[in-house]
Amino acid sequence: MRGSGRRDPLPHGPNRIGGGECRGPGSEQQNVLVSACREQPGLPEQDALRGDGADRVGSLAAAEESEFGLAPGQARQLRDDRIPLQSRAGGARVLRAEGSHEQVRRNEGRLGRVQLSESVEFRWWALHGSIVASGGKDRAVSVRTTGHFDGVDFEGFWDDGDYSRENYVEPAPTDELIASLEEELGGYRLPDSYVELMRMHNGGMVERPCHPMDESTSWAEDYIQISGLYAIGRTATWSLCGELGSTFMRDEWGYPDIGVGIADTPSAGHEQIVLDYRACGPHGEPRVVHVDQEGDYRITVVAPDFASFVRGLVSEDEFDDSEETLQADLAVVRHGTFSPIVRRALEAAGLRDGEALVRGLAERIVTEKGFFALHADGDSWLMYDVMFWLYSHLAAASSFEDFVNRAEGQDDYERPCYTLMVTTSFVADPYGFCTGGYAEGFLRDWWEAKVERGNLVAADGGYRFDPEYATQLLRVLRATGGIR
Repeated sequence: MRGSGRRDPLPHGPNRIGGGECRGPGSEQQNVLVSACREQPGLPEQDALRGDGADRVGSLAAAEESEFGLAPGQARQLRDDRIPLQSRAGGARVLRAEGSHEQVRRNEGRLGRVQLSESVEFRWWALHGSIVASGGKDRAVSVRTTGHFDGVDFEGFWDDGDYSRENYVEPAPTDELIASLEEELGGYRLPDSYVELMRMHNGGMVERPCHPMDESTSWAEDYIQISGLYAIGRTATWSLCGELGSTFMRDEWGYPDIGVGIADTPSAGHEQIVLDYRACGPHGEPRVVHVDQEGDYRITVVAPDFASFVRGLVSEDEFDDSEETLQADLAVVRHGTFSPIVRRALEAAGLRDGEALVRGLAERIVTEKGFFALHADGDSWLMYDVMFWLYSHLAAASSFEDFVNRAEGQDDYERPCYTLMVTTSFVADPYGFCTGGYAEGFLRDWWEAKVERGNLVAADGGYRFDPEYATQLLRVLRATGGIR
């Protein structure tokens, strides 16, 4: 397991990079060579590149003689398993191969330099299990290590169902895609372990969604739960730069810019698992943290690094609190206080048995699912209907967004909206009858279906239920909403 603390400074400048002992490609030094760069006269040798240590580290790979004009003897000296040099940004090249973490440890604090030709020089620096490559501006961007998941059995790890494949999974990422995404994400270097896993299976929902915790979170006392891991890409809904990925959660939901979001949770956006770069810097090894949007973006450490996080994921069976959750959520829907908006709407509607009907419907949802959440099932759609019908007694929605979202800067319950009726409450003024989150996609599907069927009609500057449909809704609610 790699350390998560702040590392010693990089060996910047000629006094460190240029002043060390120069060694040839001997057997010990071969195992820690990292990158190749085309030297350019007059360019500084500072601005070092860093690839953090892992269970396995790059060793010398094969170099084609034609790539850098190497003499046959030099190429043979470098050749390991003839993995070709890979094209990188700026025309620079990177050597790829494998070696052990221990090989870097043995070279702690040593500088290595191999002059291959007048224009090509290989350099490495072993520092606390990390590798630093130095060169001019036209150089390798980074080196990826592998072996972080040696010994991990991924059989049954991924959920390869249709929903996961359609919304989470992308093809294996190329070096070029990774580089462009890292820039788009704010310059954060994705951990080698994350890249390695995504090259095996690029994103997806997981069958081992739970990670034990020493500190409680809003999810549970002793564990957190994820839905899936974000793919390295832009096309999947839940990918790093996808529609609901890391950049969306940062820009639209206000998550703090401490790194890169890598996993969503069942709370539908109100929690996120994030790579936290605050301690290590944008090119270091980030720890994994849980960020609670409902708790003023409270940050709780989950694991020291991504590989440890993945290794720690276990099945829900390890934390079977279903009965406890059922009883807790039954208490919520039976006795939890309604939102001030719902209370005002019930009074405006003049529905004498309205509270009992709403609670009865919610109890049926909890009994069926084991928890209080609204999705795409029939009872959830009925609850969406009820909330909109109540809302309509206080306001007319000009659009879906007008109905769902609170106003910018709104910090009270004066302006009615769906989220403040049943999904979200203010910390300073909470209410009990609350799901704690919602999935916009389910709600939008309901809205669009009701509009298409003519149940929701635009009239008098806003959307309202067709009168006949509203009458039918109350009949259905009374017929099915009673407590069983």
